[in-house]
Amino acid sequence: MRDVGERPDLDAGAGGPLPAGPPRRGGAAGRIAFGCAYAACALGAWEILVRALAIPDYLLPGPWAIFETAGGRMGALASNTLVTVQEILVGFALGAGLGAAVAVAISLVALVGTVLLPTMVALQSVPKVTLAPLMVVWLGIGMAPRIAMAALFCFFPVLINTLAGLTKVEPAMVELAKVLRATPWRSFRRIALPHALPYLFDGLKIAMPLAVVGAIVGEFTSGERGLGNLILVASSQVNTSLIFAGLFAITVVALVLFEVIRVLERIAVPWSVEYRKT
Repeated sequence: MRDVGERPDLDAGAGGPLPAGPPRRGGAAGRIAFGCAYAACALGAWEILVRALAIPDYLLPGPWAIFETAGGRMGALASNTLVTVQEILVGFALGAGLGAAVAVAISLVALVGTVLLPTMVALQSVPKVTLAPLMVVWLGIGMAPRIAMAALFCFFPVLINTLAGLTKVEPAMVELAKVLRATPWRSFRRIALPHALPYLFDGLKIAMPLAVVGAIVGEFTSGERGLGNLILVASSQVNTSLIFAGLFAITVVALVLFEVIRVLERIAVPWSVEYRKT
């Protein structure tokens, strides 16, 4: 009799071991090397195009001009990047934590889903940019409205993905828990939660770039620091090179934080990551 959870394709009979799956692709180092090579080629093509067409710097600066500007304003870029990263991390933690908590509450208590889920969907349908001025009115000038915007942007993806993982448990596993007279908490901890973890990390990987967007949107409407504010100041000065430097910094932050989520996923749910690879 096949054990519960055993993959059907492993039950191959007496014909010997199954052939190994496709060779694994390069790990994190391979992805980083490929990404760096791709970025170098793209930046090189950009520089050649700008020089060949003699495009003015105020319209579209080349990578070399952008890097020169970034080097001259490294202190401002670093300090503003640090502020933005703080807003992203705090907002992401709040939004993702609240989204996961609401998903757990909905999965355990049907009435909570009946009451909260339509409200959450209605809130998601409202353009988040329109809420930024309200956050300033409600929370004042400072980091609070920007953190709130980051939390709003990443709340819903975590909620929906976690809820999907909690509610799509195989019926056979649920029936087995009932037969074994497992308590609801034990069933949740041993069955529903492990099943939901891969879904949760999928939601986190979607939510992290959105948290970056939320923090930048918040900086556009409040505060005197952060990469969003730096871009606004550079725009008022028609400093296109500094605008692109700020955009590059935002992109690097988003990529690094996304990779951190991937690393945490490999640590927390290695069985799911290995299954996806095969």
